[in-house]
Amino acid sequence: MTARAAARMYAALLGEVDGVRLLSPARVAEVAAVEVEGRDRMLMRHHAKGLGYFLGLPPMGGDTAFGHHGSGGTIAFADRARGLSFALTRTRLAHPADGTAQLLADIVRAAVQAAGRPGGRAA
Repeated sequence: MTARAAARMYAALLGEVDGVRLLSPARVAEVAAVEVEGRDRMLMRHHAKGLGYFLGLPPMGGDTAFGHHGSGGTIAFADRARGLSFALTRTRLAHPADGTAQLLADIVRAAVQAAGRPGGRAA
């Protein structure tokens, strides 16, 4: 999957994209609510999870975001408060803590805010 495709999929979770909306607003609130919180026995770290999604991972920028991280520093998420979706895929695997996802997500959030749009999509 490309970063653009992942960002579009997360955008379609938040609202309509080209006539397609994947979840109702009520269902989005449901999947983004904390279902389990604690030490993940597979990842060996503390995580909050909703229905199928990680909640509030650092690059996501807060409690209102849900998504997934993957191998080598990839991540895709939707931020309900900002109406923003974001995805980063890598051609060279990196350690997730290398900071690239955080840096790029922060740049996109700032650009959307500076443009005065209530939300947006980014890839």
